[in-house]
Amino acid sequence: MQKKSLPVVPQYALRNEPVSGNLLMKYRGFGKDARYLLLMSLFGAVGGTTIWFILVLYLRELGYAPSFFGSIIFLQGMSNALVAIPAGRLSDFHSRKAPIILGTFLSFVGTSLLVLPVNPEILIISALLMGNGVGFSMSAFSSLIADKTDVHKRKYLFSLQSISMLVGSALAILVSGALPDIFRSSGNAVYGYRVALGIGALFMFLQFTLSLFIQDSKREKKPSRLMPKSLGLIIKFSIPMCLIGIGAGMVMPFMQLHFAIRFGIMPTGIGIIFAITQLSMILLIFILPRVAERRGSVMTAVYLEAVATLLMGLLPILPYLPLGFFLFTGIYIIRTIVINSVGPITSAFRMSVVDDEDRGIADAVVAVVWMGFNSLGSLAGGYVMMISLDLPFYAAALFYGLSVLSYYWFFHRMDDV
Repeated sequence: MQKKSLPVVPQYALRNEPVSGNLLMKYRGFGKDARYLLLMSLFGAVGGTTIWFILVLYLRELGYAPSFFGSIIFLQGMSNALVAIPAGRLSDFHSRKAPIILGTFLSFVGTSLLVLPVNPEILIISALLMGNGVGFSMSAFSSLIADKTDVHKRKYLFSLQSISMLVGSALAILVSGALPDIFRSSGNAVYGYRVALGIGALFMFLQFTLSLFIQDSKREKKPSRLMPKSLGLIIKFSIPMCLIGIGAGMVMPFMQLHFAIRFGIMPTGIGIIFAITQLSMILLIFILPRVAERRGSVMTAVYLEAVATLLMGLLPILPYLPLGFFLFTGIYIIRTIVINSVGPITSAFRMSVVDDEDRGIADAVVAVVWMGFNSLGSLAGGYVMMISLDLPFYAAALFYGLSVLSYYWFFHRMDDV
C-alpha cells in the first residue's frame, strides 16, 4: 500500500494556528515587527514610568501642593483627548505607523523639558506635549500589535507586551527612586530628580528611534465609512473605562505621596515597594491567557477586578491597625497586581470583538475616555487628598465597583469560551 505524504504547511500558517502543548510554547513564533513592538514597550515603560513615579515627588520637593500636580495630570489628559480620536481614525484609514512615530517624538520632547529647571510654564508645556504624544501613539499601538498576530495568539502577545513593560517599569522605579536619595546625601536632592528625568528622556528617545524601523500593517481592507461599524461596542467598552478612570485618577497618581506622608518613606523605599509590585505581576500576567482560554476573558476580568475593588475599599482602614504599614503595603501590592494583570486580557478581547477596520478608533476612544476621566479624577483627587487621606480610596472603590458591574452587564454574553 502506498504511503500517504503529509500536506505541506506554509511557514506563515505556523504563526496563525493555535499552539498546542505547554504554556511556554504559546509565547513563541512572533515575527520581527512584534519583537520590535515589545522592545518599544520596554523603552517606553522605562521612560514613562520614570516620569510618572518621580514627578509627583519632585514637585513635592520643590514645594508644590498635590492639587497642582493633579492640575498637571488634568492638562495632560485633556491634550491627549484632543488628538487621540482623530489619530485613531487616521491609523484605520491610512497608517498605523505614522501616529506612533509622531507620538513618540512628542513624548520625547515633552519629557526632555522636565530636565530643565522647573517652573509652572515648563510643566504646562511639557504636560501638553506628553499628552499629545500619548494620544497619537497609543491610539495606534494596540491596533498595530493586534495586526501582527491572529486571534489565537493575541492574548499571549499582549501579555508579553505587558511583561516587557513591567520589567522596564521596575527598573525605572528602582533607579529613579534611588537617585534623589543618593544626591540628597551630598545636599542636592533636586539634581538627583533631574538626573532621573534625564534618564527617562533618553529612553523616550530610544523608543522614538525604534519606531522608525517597524513595518506598517498590510491590511486587506480599510474603513469604507467615517462612522465605525462597531460604534455600539465601542460605546459599551467606554462606559466601564470611564468609571474606572475616575476611580484610578483619585488615588493612583498620588500613591507615592501616600507612602511618604502616611509613613515617612523616602523615595528609595517607595521605589523598592513599587518595583516589587511591578515584578510580581509578571507571573500572573504570564498565566492569565491560559486561564482566560478556559474561563473566558470577560469572567476572568470581572472576578479579578471585583477582588481589586474590595481591596481598594480596605486600604484606608489598614494604617490605623497594628502593623499598619506592612498591612497597607501588602494589600496595596496584591491589589495592584490583580487589577493591572487583567489589562492584556481585556485589550486582546476588545481587539478581537470589534471589526478589524475599527481597531484604531476603538482603541483611541477607549484611551480618550480613560485618560479624560482619569484626569478629572486626578484633578479632584489632588484637592480631596488635602482634606482627607482616606476619602479618595472609598470614592475610588465605588467607581471601580460600578465599572465591574457595567463590564459584566455589557459583555458576559459575548465571552470567548
